Amino acid sequence: MKNNLQILLKEFLSEKQLKPILARAEELELIIKVRKLKGRWHRETLQKLIKERGEVCEICNLHDNKLTLDHIIPKKVLFDMELDEYYTDESNLQILCALCNSKKGSQLDFSNSKTIVLLEKYIALIKSRGDFSKESKELYTRFNMN
Repeated sequence: MKNNLQILLKEFLSEKQLKPILARAEELELIIKVRKLKGRWHRETLQKLIKERGEVCEICNLHDNKLTLDHIIPKKVLFDMELDEYYTDESNLQILCALCNSKKGSQLDFSNSKTIVLLEKYIALIKSRGDFSKESKELYTRFNMN
């Protein structure tokens, strides 16, 4: 992509004008590669969990052809807790039909017994690191975990 863009724009722009455009093109190429990898991981993980757990929604127990992968502790909460690396933690994943997933959204579902267990696990990880960020301290206080 960068080489084609460079050839095309070289006729119309100076080297100085071209440099930031090419830098941005490299960033976009990297973003596209990461998104493709995440999409592939998502599809492969969903198929793996369906084989292990069955082709059924873990909330409503209906068999549905539009099953999705859901984070029990939402991605936003993981990122707020500075636990981005746990995005792929399979113990934090559940299979939901599209309807249940849209109803749950990015909320913590305390009717799921795994929610408290996972919060305790993640807070223990933060404590062991000793690197409480402002967001982590707020979450820790809000859920009053010891």
